[in-house]
Amino acid sequence: MLSGAGVVRIGPHRLDVRAGSFVAFPPGPRPHHFVADDDSAIVLLEGGERHRDGEVVHYVDLGFRLSRESGQHSDEPGGPGQGDADQCLHVSAAEAFDFQHPVEPRSLRYIRSLHTATGLSRQAVRWAQVRAGSLTTAFHTHDRTEEWVYILEGSAELRVGDERQAVGAGDFIGHRAGSAPHCMEAATELTYLMGGQIDVDDVVLYPEAALQLRGDTLVPL
Repeated sequence: MLSGAGVVRIGPHRLDVRAGSFVAFPPGPRPHHFVADDDSAIVLLEGGERHRDGEVVHYVDLGFRLSRESGQHSDEPGGPGQGDADQCLHVSAAEAFDFQHPVEPRSLRYIRSLHTATGLSRQAVRWAQVRAGSLTTAFHTHDRTEEWVYILEGSAELRVGDERQAVGAGDFIGHRAGSAPHCMEAATELTYLMGGQIDVDDVVLYPEAALQLRGDTLVPL
């Protein structure tokens, strides 16, 4: 949640949320929505997977379900569904640690992982902070997975292939699988969210270091 305050409803749970809250919704009977306080508009950064084949959305309060593949809906009794209070976490409560990139000595990140504690297994989401002058990561690209960055505070120079441009708070950056290698250099202290798919068969390419990461092993390109 970027700003505002209110409640997230997850099955039988009603959980208070505010700026900095992260809420995850793994697949399954976990009906959910947000309700803003009367005097507060909620602003969310929202994302997830897109699976049209076989994906069914259940609207339990309305008593029907919708097939994304066919566009047809069918009646279904409502109900409270399931849910877990651990699906909601404030970023300040997430465990924090320093991460020194094994390929790039100028990349030292202060990270809080949000996805594992909230039940996500197919998507990674992390809060990160780097000091001015540091790189966010090594110049790299992913062979199989997509990734994204949303800048919360600060400014940086984004490098994508041979192109460079200034980015700052409110900018969203997407990197498709197999796209040009990329990284950022922080111009000021930089705080951002980053995320992407989890794929054990993904290969990370580091063209300037002439290395690739396969699983947990760095090998020459």
